[in-house]
Amino acid sequence: MAKLKRTITWKMLTLYGLGNILGAGIYVLIGEVAQEAGDALLWSFVGAGIVASFTAITYGALSSEYPVSAGAAIYTERAFKSKKWSTIIGLAMALTAIVSASALLNGFNNYFQELLSNLGVTVSIPSPVVILTLLALLGWLALRGIGESTKFAVILTLLETGGLLMIIGAATLYGNPVSALETSVSSLGSVTPLAIVLGSFVAFYAFIGFEDMVNVAEEVKQPKKQMKRGMLSALSIAVLLYIATVIASLAILPSSELAASSAPLADVWQAATNSSLPIITIIGIIAITNGALIGIITASRILYGLAREGWITKTFAQISPKTNTPTYASYTILALIAVASVALPLGTLAQITSFILLLIFTFVQISAIKLKRQHGLPQLKYYIPILGLIANVGVIAVQILAWLHIV
Repeated sequence: MAKLKRTITWKMLTLYGLGNILGAGIYVLIGEVAQEAGDALLWSFVGAGIVASFTAITYGALSSEYPVSAGAAIYTERAFKSKKWSTIIGLAMALTAIVSASALLNGFNNYFQELLSNLGVTVSIPSPVVILTLLALLGWLALRGIGESTKFAVILTLLETGGLLMIIGAATLYGNPVSALETSVSSLGSVTPLAIVLGSFVAFYAFIGFEDMVNVAEEVKQPKKQMKRGMLSALSIAVLLYIATVIASLAILPSSELAASSAPLADVWQAATNSSLPIITIIGIIAITNGALIGIITASRILYGLAREGWITKTFAQISPKTNTPTYASYTILALIAVASVALPLGTLAQITSFILLLIFTFVQISAIKLKRQHGLPQLKYYIPILGLIANVGVIAVQILAWLHIV
């Protein structure tokens, strides 16, 4: 059977993961988190970052030990020797990537409509047309090959990182970030832990992306050495950027206005600079496009990995001899994203993604504890998966209780 080609360097891997985290994150979600957390907005992002960090460290160690596609499914299989459970985990990971990409396509539509409004365009373009047109373009790019796709993603990552730095700079010039931070610190006495946890549940979606790096492990040069390094670098940069961006946003607009906005960071930029130039709107569109592209690549690689292991139909393991991409897996993923992105709204898609991922990460932490006991895993300290397991289960439990209106 044909193999995937190793073309991704450590720097490309870091930017690939960072682009996925940022694209799936703050450009789309800061308003959704503000709706849940209110004045606890900053602490919800901090809490989500802590929860994500435990899992990222575990993933980094496991991906160095088992550098293969469909990572979470493979870890489960190695720990429990159960193809059934591993297949379920793998398909759940693919579903998460599908739902996440669908959420981003919805976010793209919000920013795109904002851009049309800023440009004074009065013609209304239906949301499904916008969403499906972008999906078709991204599908074409993803099918061209991982080398071309990741190079494109690296360029977009640099642009979207620059957009966040512009917002942070604007807030420093035209706002008072120190006062915003002091206000957030003082609010700890008045906000409830429940608001922080519920906000963290939604904010967790903004940190996903590091786990997707596992699914291109077979296309990374020196994966045993570079996977953990690239993964932790990407998440660390994202956490710092997120915290700084949230503080900057609160220095310009209160959490209530962020919650009411469909393109919150664009509104922050316009309020800070009093400019009608849609710079951040355009960069937001770029960031979201990047995240959606990486989601498509990730989901197709998961199906490829499962098929190659013989856990699902071998059809999904077929690779194009011209582009070295799993074509049937990619076409299937594109069709499923098309349905989900048109059928469900952004907030619902984000919550579904967070819930499924936290369940998967819980199984990964349990698998890591078992593998640590069996094989040592020198790159992983015992307490990391234990703390990660406790954190994941705690957030899941609180959110379920909230859905049931018990808390």
